[in-house]
Amino acid sequence: EMKSRRMMYRAFSSMTDISSWKMRKGFVNQNELSSLVQEADNLKDLPLYVADPGHLDTGMLHTMLYRYKRDYGLEWFGLDYLTLLRDDQQLKKWERAEILSQRLLQINRDLNLASVVIHTLNGEGKISGGMGTQYDADVICTLVNDPDTGCPPGLEAKKLTFQKIRDSEAGLS
Repeated sequence: EMKSRRMMYRAFSSMTDISSWKMRKGFVNQNELSSLVQEADNLKDLPLYVADPGHLDTGMLHTMLYRYKRDYGLEWFGLDYLTLLRDDQQLKKWERAEILSQRLLQINRDLNLASVVIHTLNGEGKISGGMGTQYDADVICTLVNDPDTGCPPGLEAKKLTFQKIRDSEAGLS
């Protein structure tokens, strides 16, 4: 969902405590610039690939992941988020989510990959889509606002809750 350049600004902001706005506008002082250079140096050898093609569908995703696996040894991928894939847009939202979930599961099986897929919740706090969407996942966790944490003003606390863990297939305990 987020463009790769903006994602990198946010990542560097998180690592250095320098606002992404200051980085985008070029309002960083010498100490902040040194911090940015140090973090970039720390990251330069990490095998992180960001693909940001427009109008991605599951067929294009399969091809792209196949190439990354073949060329770089890809073992897992993240997708932000499920319903931005362009497949079957004429279908109802829940039907589409279920079909996309099935296609992603098949991609994972075909290429022997793991994935982290961001999806939306319905009003009841459950994953959107039919039961198949929930069944396909090995692990489902939700991240929701948690106002009862006593978090300092201006910060939002989130609560991570595991809704489902399929032990035998996910390798989790």
